[in-house]
Amino acid sequence: MIVGDPLGGKTCAFKVLAAALGDLYAGQLMNEYAVEYAIINPKAVTMGQLYGCFDPVSHEWTDGILATTFRAHATSATNMRKWIVFDGPVDAVWIENMNTVLDDNKKVFHMLILDDLNMPAKEIYGAQPPIELLRQWIDHGHWYDRKDTSKLTIINVLFISAMGPPGGGRNDITGRFTRHLNIISIDSFDDDTMMKIFTSISDWHFAKGFENTFLRLGKMMVQATMAVYKAAVDNFLPTPSKSHYVFNLRDFSRVIKGVLLCPNTHLKVLSHLTPSGKVTDDNIRSLFFGDFLKPDSSVKAYDEIVDLKQLTSVMEYYLSEYNNVSKAPMALVMFRFAIEHISRICRVLKQDNGHLLLVGVGGSGRQSATKLSTFMNEFNFFQIEITKNYGKSEWRDDIKRIMIKTGVDGKQTVFMFSDSQIKDESFVEDINMLLNTGDVPNIFPADEKAELLEKMQSVARTDGKRIEATPLSLYNYFIEKVKANLHVVLVMSPIGDAFRNRLRMFPSLINCCTIDWFKVWPSDALEMVAHKFLEDVELDYEVRKEVVGLCKYFQESARTLSTKYFSTLRRYNYVTPTSYLELILTFKVLLNKKRHEVDLMRNRYLVGLEKLEFASSQVSVMQKELTDLQPELIKTSAETDKMMIKIEEETVEVDAKRELVAADEAVANEAAAAAQEIKDECEGDLAEAMPALEAAVAALDTLKPADITVVKTMQNPPGPIKLVMESICVIKGIKPERKPDPTGSGKMIEDYWGPSKKLLGDLKFLESLKTFDKDNIPPAIMKRIRERFIDHPDFQPSVIKNVSSACEGLCKWVRAMEVYERVIKVVGPKRERLRIAEEEFAVQMEMLNVKRGELKALEDKLQALNDDFEVMNNRKKDLEDNIELCSQKLVRAEKLIGGLGGEKDRWTEAARLLGITYKDLTGDVLLSSGTVAYLGAFTVDYRHECQSEWHILCKEKLIPCSDEFSLSGILGDPVKIRAWQIAGLPVDAFSIDNGIIISNSRRWPLMIDPQGQANKWVKNMEKNNRLGVIKLSDSNYVRTLENAIQFGTPLLLENIAEELDPMLEPVLLKQTYKHQGVEVMKLGENVIEYSHDFKFYITTRLRNPHYLPEVAVKVCLLNFMITPLGLEDQLLGIVAAKEKPELEEKKNLLILESAQNKKQLKEIEDKILEVLSSSQGNILEDETAIKVLSSSKLLSEEISEKQQIATATEKEIDITRMGYKPVAVHSSIVFFCISDLAHIEPMYQYSLTWFINLYVQSIANSRKSENVAKRILAITEHFTLSIYNNVCRSLFEKDKLLFSLLLNVGIMKGNGEIDEELWRFLLTGGVALDNPFPNPASEWLSEKSWSEIVRASSLPSLEGLMDHVTDNIDKWKNIYDSAKPHEETLPDNWSSLKGMDHLIVIRCFRPDKIIPAVQQFIADTMGKTFIEPPTFDLGGSYNDSHCCAPLIFILSPGADPMAGLLKFADDVGMGGENTQTISLGQGQGPIAAQMIESGWNIPYEFNESDLRISTRQIQMFLNEYEEVPLEALTYLTGECNYGGRVTDDKDRRLLLSLLSIIYNKDLIHQDKYKLAPGEIYYVPPHGPYQSYVDYLRALPTVAHPEVFGLHENADITKDNQETNQLFEGVLLTLPRQSGGAGKSPQVMKEENDMDQKPKDGAYVKGLFLEGARWDRENMVIGESLPKILFDSMPIIWLKPGVSATFLHQNVYYCPVYKTSARRGTLSTTGHSTNYVLSIELSSDKAEQHWINRGVAALCQLDD
Repeated sequence: MIVGDPLGGKTCAFKVLAAALGDLYAGQLMNEYAVEYAIINPKAVTMGQLYGCFDPVSHEWTDGILATTFRAHATSATNMRKWIVFDGPVDAVWIENMNTVLDDNKKVFHMLILDDLNMPAKEIYGAQPPIELLRQWIDHGHWYDRKDTSKLTIINVLFISAMGPPGGGRNDITGRFTRHLNIISIDSFDDDTMMKIFTSISDWHFAKGFENTFLRLGKMMVQATMAVYKAAVDNFLPTPSKSHYVFNLRDFSRVIKGVLLCPNTHLKVLSHLTPSGKVTDDNIRSLFFGDFLKPDSSVKAYDEIVDLKQLTSVMEYYLSEYNNVSKAPMALVMFRFAIEHISRICRVLKQDNGHLLLVGVGGSGRQSATKLSTFMNEFNFFQIEITKNYGKSEWRDDIKRIMIKTGVDGKQTVFMFSDSQIKDESFVEDINMLLNTGDVPNIFPADEKAELLEKMQSVARTDGKRIEATPLSLYNYFIEKVKANLHVVLVMSPIGDAFRNRLRMFPSLINCCTIDWFKVWPSDALEMVAHKFLEDVELDYEVRKEVVGLCKYFQESARTLSTKYFSTLRRYNYVTPTSYLELILTFKVLLNKKRHEVDLMRNRYLVGLEKLEFASSQVSVMQKELTDLQPELIKTSAETDKMMIKIEEETVEVDAKRELVAADEAVANEAAAAAQEIKDECEGDLAEAMPALEAAVAALDTLKPADITVVKTMQNPPGPIKLVMESICVIKGIKPERKPDPTGSGKMIEDYWGPSKKLLGDLKFLESLKTFDKDNIPPAIMKRIRERFIDHPDFQPSVIKNVSSACEGLCKWVRAMEVYERVIKVVGPKRERLRIAEEEFAVQMEMLNVKRGELKALEDKLQALNDDFEVMNNRKKDLEDNIELCSQKLVRAEKLIGGLGGEKDRWTEAARLLGITYKDLTGDVLLSSGTVAYLGAFTVDYRHECQSEWHILCKEKLIPCSDEFSLSGILGDPVKIRAWQIAGLPVDAFSIDNGIIISNSRRWPLMIDPQGQANKWVKNMEKNNRLGVIKLSDSNYVRTLENAIQFGTPLLLENIAEELDPMLEPVLLKQTYKHQGVEVMKLGENVIEYSHDFKFYITTRLRNPHYLPEVAVKVCLLNFMITPLGLEDQLLGIVAAKEKPELEEKKNLLILESAQNKKQLKEIEDKILEVLSSSQGNILEDETAIKVLSSSKLLSEEISEKQQIATATEKEIDITRMGYKPVAVHSSIVFFCISDLAHIEPMYQYSLTWFINLYVQSIANSRKSENVAKRILAITEHFTLSIYNNVCRSLFEKDKLLFSLLLNVGIMKGNGEIDEELWRFLLTGGVALDNPFPNPASEWLSEKSWSEIVRASSLPSLEGLMDHVTDNIDKWKNIYDSAKPHEETLPDNWSSLKGMDHLIVIRCFRPDKIIPAVQQFIADTMGKTFIEPPTFDLGGSYNDSHCCAPLIFILSPGADPMAGLLKFADDVGMGGENTQTISLGQGQGPIAAQMIESGWNIPYEFNESDLRISTRQIQMFLNEYEEVPLEALTYLTGECNYGGRVTDDKDRRLLLSLLSIIYNKDLIHQDKYKLAPGEIYYVPPHGPYQSYVDYLRALPTVAHPEVFGLHENADITKDNQETNQLFEGVLLTLPRQSGGAGKSPQVMKEENDMDQKPKDGAYVKGLFLEGARWDRENMVIGESLPKILFDSMPIIWLKPGVSATFLHQNVYYCPVYKTSARRGTLSTTGHSTNYVLSIELSSDKAEQHWINRGVAALCQLDD
């Protein structure tokens, strides 16, 4: 591997070597062959293109460039050497993959132009793959075809590129690329140029109808804008956290363009902005401009808005209009903050190319503000809809759709795109292009583009534009229209790295957008929102005010708590405006619900008590009633008997009379029958005449007076008329006039016409006919009628009808009279008979009625007696009934009072408490809502701390609330909680609260569940409700989700990571709407019916996930990590079940039984209260109710008895069970000790299941004993050791002691044997403060140690230490000087110090000996076993593994277990084909890389192969050369085999220096050449093989530092590092403490006054020398003094001079580092980023000596 700087000759080196070999081959020398080589830049292609890849869709493998090249070389027939040269930036991933893998096209590109050349991000190893792709072509002239990996030679290309200067997201570019380019720098515009550009624009605008003063003001405006622009560029520099602080001329032009929006009718100078002339932030915030103040106006003028109230009401008007037409109305509150943002967005949307980047956390109102602003501007709104299969092609279709909408249809459109919709980073790339150019390259295929251009021709015609009909012109016009009409609004969150990375990678997000930052809602906003949402909640004015204040406080305190939570525990929680709305809405919903619940319960109790009260008050009343009723009943019975006799006598008399009347009645009935017979005959005869008569009368009715008049006025009527009138006269007995015969016979004739006319003239003529006495017509008249008229041919109605209708009726009447008279003749005699018969009947009836009267009188008398009897009898019955009812009611009352009387006190108390509860609900529910909305994600301590603080505040603000706050007390239902616990919810209060939060939150729960507790609970709890379980990786999870939503079944989404599928958004936000009267939800493309029974649970196994606000606001985040109490209970259950299975089984049955009992008792009480409250009227009369109550009460008593027995039994069992509690407590402590290890190394994570398995094994395998105390000891000892052995197996060597210490201290803490203050002091040395006490022994006691001794003296157990040290310096120096200070007896009274106190003293004096001291401490408290980790036992580990628990070897550099593993496989009969090996390569690299930290002073990974090749080369050179070629060997071993791995030049210097001790002429010629000072290390003399082996075996096991050329202090440095590593490791497992870092500042003495600067160069002070000291007498570098690790350097004068004159003799080039780690990352200079410079220090020893010592100067110490 060839590594070096650009232009260092790396490429040339291998090319020269290849050419040399070619020459040797040509000259047939040295048996060499020429070289064929292929050059590949591994960073210019993807991994797949390099190595080959598997297509997941087609399931085909495609070879990569390497495979193709390799195959070509492998199959080549020539003997040439074949080289594949990887020429590109080095990284671990492709090298790792390379280990696993162990027809010439010519193309022209006329013109290649690349903008933003340095924009591509550097990947983890610092390369920029796109640059490497370009370099592949420029360096080697070809690329590879992506399909078949064949070579494409590229010719005739001119390359032009552009980029901004590096910094703020723009990268440096490798010199290996820029060396090919001519670089031209373009400076930024000077002031005059900028003035010229922008005043031209303003002059042109202000020339259009403005006053002349505006031309002058325009210039001032440009100048002012320029001043602000330059100040912003100079002062607001981009930093990693503010990468968007990048300003360019686009920002300048936006200001100018904004002013141009104002027409000349409305523009004015803002002299009113501030009265004082000093402009503040508030003045600027109070400025509002817009064209939306008059919604109905036809011309919308852009103008200043000065009335905020009017603006607010206009905004509210727009909002209500929006909500009227929207499917998803928005509940927004128009506080000033929101108005500012909406007004800002409206202004940007007004401008062409007006794009926005809205930055804020989820729920801050970015999307709502955009929707409303779009509506106010009357623009179209577009947003993509994410579905499960939404990908690049769907995205491109959407982009095309929106381009056509804006470019072709010309519709002003807002495209809102949020970072949660970025399913692929290419989306952002397209947005970047769209913002910058209005186009996305090659988005339209040829056919679509042709169609588009066709449409654009007609669009141009419609717009009246004359455009060339060339494709380019038309497409450009299309893009122009897109730019004019499209407004992109990006909604992004600033949290996490994604935002910063995207801004860096896609500069247009900043350059082309106006950024609007949605900050934390201000106080007035929070207040308005609370007031708005709570306006319909019934609260007193004062309480309402305080509730709103508390809501604000909750929001702010939760935010502060989240910051503390992160700084102490490194756990994330976000508080957003959504959390606040959640709080208020939860409060509103829960308050109403709880008020209703409590009120209902209380009323039930009150009604129940009322009924009981009534019953008991009735008892005495009813007893008196009974007493009064008895005598009355006796008296009434006697009277009734008397009356009965009287009635019997009277009845005899009445019966006799009744018989007489009956005989008379029979006679009368006969007479009546005879008369009736005659009457019937008469009526029969008359029936014949009557129809004719009625017809005649009817005919008369039809005649009108006019008809009569017509007849009357006739002078000479026709014959038939005369005939009819004559008949009328005859029947009425009117005489005719006598007249001479008009025929002239001379006779007198009778003329009836005259009388007829007279008759007709009579007004009552018709009336007289109707009332005519038809029963008494004289016989003579009837005779005349019959003879003269009846048979006359003209006297027929049918004849007369033809002459006169009046006469027709008269004719009918006369004929009817004739018929009637004829009938009457027959009827007459019969009528006479009838009259006689009726008279006889009347006489008989008269006699009969007299007798009837007599009978009636008698009967009435009897009836009166009977009535009296009935009254009296009823009275008697009533009395009997009353007595009976009264007795029953008394019995019922006694039953009721007897049964429920006992409840009276309880109910009275319950009702009283419920009254108080009702009053306290306001505060209680507020605190509960706060818990639900904010505290789910916190751990138990934080949650409790916050609740307590809120509760105190609630009390202080006089908001009614309970004295003790308990979430389960307020919102919990004991029966439900019991059921949860049976289903597996841990029994501690924290877990119960989690259950309550889930059941009361408005959002679906997302449970942080590393131990799987929540998962188990949900699965058990919902098992019977057809629970569905899905993972996001399931292919069909959407189908399952849809079914659950439709059928209303519960669903568990498990094992999620830190992101959720955007598909789930509508489900999480419960976005339902009504469609044809049904509630539905749109899920992807499908609209499905939404059932309210649907429940959704989400769990993650991550122990500390980071959910960004975008996810967190959509769910109810809950921390379900197990608590010590919850775990103790589980462990106790397990040990009890194993030790006393019958008891535990009984206990479990009892738990179920008692849960059932409690449930039933609750149901019965509810039923009793229900019956009492729903019973109408007097309860004592409601027998059914009393029956129900009695039976319920009996059942209740029965259950209570059972429950008492169960409780007693449970208590007995618990006493036995609790005997084993120490096991559970101890084991729980152990679990939390090991779970803390994950803070040290993420790999150290142990599942609860694994832990419990070991626990169960320990119970089974530990020593048995009948004595419980002994048994407990046996289990705990066995288990602790088992955990120690099992955990140690998985720990790196460096962490084993750390684990022992954690385990030891954890167990001691559990036993109350550790003082937390002492423990913290041991780890940190206390908080560094100025030390006023002088150091009594500064010559050997460091300031750091002395400061720690001073601070330790304030600890209770070490009081007076400082004074004793001061007074007994020599005694303490003995401890300081001792080789084993931890084993020495401390001076005087301190000799009795033990344990942690002793450790602290060792820390103060000799921190380098903490490791052995800790080992001693552990051995004393827990036993030696716990400091002797078990050696690796492959067999044991193999036995502990199984098919579902594989063995994973985590290897240190250079270690390889493969040989041992294969041997073991053979030993257990699994060798050969039974063992398969595979090397994991591609794709695994990044995961491994995260775990293994890379860079500086982590020991280089030298391995056995380095040693092997070096020894073989030595052997080869020694055998082949007469003279040992030391230079060649030094080069090969130092620079190639080992040095090749070494990237730092100081390290290579050391490596070669160490090597020079051995690769040395003296070693060859001198006998017993010394490898190190002293007599031990030398090259053994020539002798047999065994003599060398014996010499090596005799060497010390631990080498002295001098062996490595180091000072003996190096041991102290190493020990100190181990001490620091130990303490830092422990501190990682503890909550961080705010305040001082706990390390004292070194006090430095000034050596001279440095006020004066040197005339030339610079003074440097404050450097520390490590590995040596500065000998001030001889002014040379000298050996360190014992135990003095660092020496402060004097002031150094860095004086510039001509380098050629420097001598560079007798010096050591001393590197200066920033910190003692000397570690950084490799920078482009080839140095570590920790390296500062090298200083020449005078030396009287060879430089090599100090190199080997590792001498360096440091800018600061670790302390």
